[in-house]
Amino acid sequence: MRKILALLIILLLFISPAWHTSKIDTVLKGGWLKEINGIKVLYISGTHYEMGYQHGYLLRNETRENLRAFLNNTHYSYEKLLEIWNITKNFIPKEYIEELRGLADGAGIKFEDVGGSGPNNYTSIQAAIDNASDGDTIFVYSGTYEEQVIVNKSLIIKGENNTATLIKGGFML
Repeated sequence: MRKILALLIILLLFISPAWHTSKIDTVLKGGWLKEINGIKVLYISGTHYEMGYQHGYLLRNETRENLRAFLNNTHYSYEKLLEIWNITKNFIPKEYIEELRGLADGAGIKFEDVGGSGPNNYTSIQAAIDNASDGDTIFVYSGTYEEQVIVNKSLIIKGENNTATLIKGGFML
């Protein structure tokens, strides 16, 4: 009996990957990224959510960089953008909202950052520092930030990726 049970467990360990697909494998089915003459071409298919997920997952760094660049270069405060979103969201087709949800999930960004009302989102690292308290941790998404950062309190500033989170302009402690 023990031999049969051990054999069954071994078979399940080796065979299970063949019958089990992860959520990522399922959602990415039909989506891929190809570079043609130096230009990235994104192929997506499926439901609106799946297409958004494929976009966010396959162009994760670009999606995050675009969001950060938009928030840093807009003439509106985050609060004003949130107010605009709250006024207009009822007029946006549900399919577009689902695609935004997929985009956020695929890129590893909270939906509130791309199409919602998340607190503690800032348009610059300095704004996050200015609103932080001693002992807080500030998380900085991957990207290149062109700003001088002045840290005048005890904080932990953590970059998403130590080779892809860059601050051009420097720190002042």
